[in-house]
Amino acid sequence: MKKRFILFVLIFVMCTVAFRPPRHTSLFHIDDQEQRAWVDSIYNIMSLDEKIGQLFTVAAYSNKGAQHRAEIERLIREEHIGGLIFFQNDAVQQALLTNAYQSLSKVPLWIGIDAEWGLNMRLKNGYRFPWAMTFGAVADDSLVYQVGGKIAQHCKRLGIHINFAPDADVNTNPQNPIIGNRSFGSDVDNVSRKAIAYARGMNDAFVIATAKHFPGHGDTQVDSHKGLPMIQYPISRLDSVEIHPFKRFIEAKGAGIVVGHLLVPALDSDPNLPASISSKIVTGILKNRMGFTGLLFTDALDMKAVSNLYPPEEVNLKAFQAGNDVLLFARDVKTSKKKILNDLNKTHLSMERLESSVKKILTAKYWVGLHRYRPIKLEGLVDDLNDPESEVLHRKIVEKAVTVLKNDQDLLPIKKLANIKLAYVPLEEGDNETFYTYLSKYAKIDKISIGALSHVSKLEGYDAVFVGIHKSNANPWKSYKVSKISKSLLNAVAQKYKVVLSIFASPYSLIDLDLKKISTVVLGYQNSKQSQSIVPQVIFGALGVYGHLPVDINEQLKVGQGITYNPLQRLGYGIPEAEGMSSQILNRIEDLVRRAIEKKSTPGAQVLVARNGKVVYEKSFGYFTYDQIQPIQWQHVYDVASVTKVAATLPLMMQQVENGRIDLDLPIGRFIKAARSTNKSTLTLREILTHQASLKPWIAFYKKTLDADNQFLPGIYSDTKKENYTTHVAENLYIKDIYNDLLMQWIYKTPVSKKGVYKYSDLGFYILRDHFEKSSGVSLAELVRNSFYKPLGTYTTGYIPLDQFSVVDIVPTKYDNTFRKQMLRGYAHDPGAAMLGGVSGHAGLFSNANDLAKIMQMYLQGGYYGGKRYLQAQTVKKFTSYQYKKNRRGLGFDKPQREGDRPYSSPYDASPENYGHRGFTGTMVWADPVEQIVYVFLSNHVQPSSETNLLLKLYTRSEIQNTIYQSIVKN
Repeated sequence: MKKRFILFVLIFVMCTVAFRPPRHTSLFHIDDQEQRAWVDSIYNIMSLDEKIGQLFTVAAYSNKGAQHRAEIERLIREEHIGGLIFFQNDAVQQALLTNAYQSLSKVPLWIGIDAEWGLNMRLKNGYRFPWAMTFGAVADDSLVYQVGGKIAQHCKRLGIHINFAPDADVNTNPQNPIIGNRSFGSDVDNVSRKAIAYARGMNDAFVIATAKHFPGHGDTQVDSHKGLPMIQYPISRLDSVEIHPFKRFIEAKGAGIVVGHLLVPALDSDPNLPASISSKIVTGILKNRMGFTGLLFTDALDMKAVSNLYPPEEVNLKAFQAGNDVLLFARDVKTSKKKILNDLNKTHLSMERLESSVKKILTAKYWVGLHRYRPIKLEGLVDDLNDPESEVLHRKIVEKAVTVLKNDQDLLPIKKLANIKLAYVPLEEGDNETFYTYLSKYAKIDKISIGALSHVSKLEGYDAVFVGIHKSNANPWKSYKVSKISKSLLNAVAQKYKVVLSIFASPYSLIDLDLKKISTVVLGYQNSKQSQSIVPQVIFGALGVYGHLPVDINEQLKVGQGITYNPLQRLGYGIPEAEGMSSQILNRIEDLVRRAIEKKSTPGAQVLVARNGKVVYEKSFGYFTYDQIQPIQWQHVYDVASVTKVAATLPLMMQQVENGRIDLDLPIGRFIKAARSTNKSTLTLREILTHQASLKPWIAFYKKTLDADNQFLPGIYSDTKKENYTTHVAENLYIKDIYNDLLMQWIYKTPVSKKGVYKYSDLGFYILRDHFEKSSGVSLAELVRNSFYKPLGTYTTGYIPLDQFSVVDIVPTKYDNTFRKQMLRGYAHDPGAAMLGGVSGHAGLFSNANDLAKIMQMYLQGGYYGGKRYLQAQTVKKFTSYQYKKNRRGLGFDKPQREGDRPYSSPYDASPENYGHRGFTGTMVWADPVEQIVYVFLSNHVQPSSETNLLLKLYTRSEIQNTIYQSIVKN
């Protein structure tokens, strides 16, 4: 009957009370009559046994069996405990158990958890934010506030009401075995500000935050889980350092404080009374002297620091007598309740103490919404706990935390990428693949493992060496210390080579590193995938650097140190939501590519999408060929076919226009000698580049070298390289060098139809290749490589890839049945380009998607990239604009189709500012200056044959482009 009455009161209040607590206000500083009415209504009908039960918050687990669950259920039914603190390990299981346990409780249970860096601290499928030490390096406290709010959101979704965080300890002892990375640092003011920001983020989302571990656990060398730490400082030091963040927390109206198991002789001289069970400290200092009126929690009462001193019932009684409201991780609840009841019968004051604590607990339960309790919904739970917004926030923090501690030769950010040989040496036990991958997205870098001093010679000839120290990122208690062998290797490398040292570990790992010979030191704080992907972006200037050291290391490295610099406008790497796009919608790209692969329109593909200078989607699909042996990876290179026009010929064209070497509107006979006596002499480059010159679309040059049976005519080809046969057409196939000139003669002899009619043609780009080479005396391949590819860092982009890469990194284009009778792998698919040795203005280029994106991003940035101006913005604008009313082409660039055109280049709703190009082998590059989007699609859809052209019939490239636009989040 009594239980039903309590439930009636709960339901009545839930139906009549509006939940409107003010923001930025502690739950104990609210003048709310409805809240008081609810608290009094519950308190007044509770028995004394039930009231005492509210003091106990018991440990619960989601990975223990039926016996554990039965014990928790018994404690809820019989001992009327106030709450549970959940430990490992599964969010869904915890939700199921929480719903079950809540259904048994007369008064809703409050649920707590240790989630300092997010639910992942306890739950394997919860989200993990950086550790507090990483936050300590960030100047912007609002990011810490946002993390507090996001963790609170996750807590509420999982039915959690108390987060035992933040850690407000000032970590001044590098040897601290339990705090360390859990602290915001050694600067008192920084720790105070960060702890308050974190707590306010929690508070504003109506989850209770608790500052811990009063009076300060930051300068200890004993883990209180295993023994009893002692802090032997005078009161003056304690007030100015250890206690100071808690003072600030109280001034900021913080809701809860966790009292640590710490012996502090200056505050209580009794060697058997740690702070958590000391009346002098809990009541005398925290309540009376410091005026704290919020919730006081003991640290976990099963820890050896107190459990070695007293049996559970004695510990619990002493903790209550000391002035704590909540007995956390309490054991032997039944006996402990009897102990407390006996003590209450002794004095009237103790009854008042009980009422004070119980009403605070009930007030907190109202404030977190338990007066209107609803079971946890299981649908979508794990996705909600791992939302994209959390990842955006995580990356922002890491970006703002990365700290450059040394940059003696101004090596960072690395600007010059041309003609530099780079190596990467990983040290220590942590994962390093992500770091190496992202370093490699900016420059060609060789990964070299060095296990002994004798191996250092492997680095001979390298201009600079990236060294990464990668410690375990499993938890903040893992050792940060660098091994002796790693220190020896680092010193040996630094003696001989220019070293860029990146440390993915606690800043304390720097303590005994010899940095004298190392000119560049970057601190990434944690060996997370986020940090490993962001530090390379800082090194190469895609991101600026803004972090500052959060702890004192030694006399040379002090709190607050950090060299800052701005970004260079290089392509960076992020996630869709950070750039206003939906990852959920972008993930539909995978379905489109999978469909194309299943229908055998291509065996594989690379797809890249960037926005605002950040790659937000980059995936490789399928295999090299339909035999499904070698999967496509990001570094593999494709024959990009006609994309060559915009990635090789056009940048050189723009350069020559700027230099005044050519005029777009003068007849080409004025500056191209070979054209003067031909029917091409009066054509202009504007007409040629817009395909308005009415040139013949293409010429099957190779057929002139074959007989009626498609066999090679004698004397034209050789299966070995020899005098007069040096032009490499395919494997074991060289063409007579004279054919270079013959091809040009055939082009100049072709008829020109009526000018002013749009007709797509490759022939003009043969002419441009011939012009560039003869006017410069340098091959087109070398010219564009030195002018653009090397300084841009597009090291996979170039002609004749077999000169640069192993064949295993080159995607086979197709089996050529008609001309070369072999699989084309590393040789130009286009027959005309092949007969020119694989180098032409219209085809022959190879690249991966990542490097083509850099070229397109350079265009988007008006010809500026990586701290260097390649082209003038007005030149890029001129070339990427429409030139004629009834022609969708720019100067060499394709543009959005106009009304009446078939879907080909981009969606109808795309801005007319768009530009790009497609390639016959199944490739595409595209840029949108309005939405700041770069899109690259690479495939070998001509496998095994180009006859079906299924990729075009499926509109795969266009459908992906439509999906990109659909993913843009509208404001």
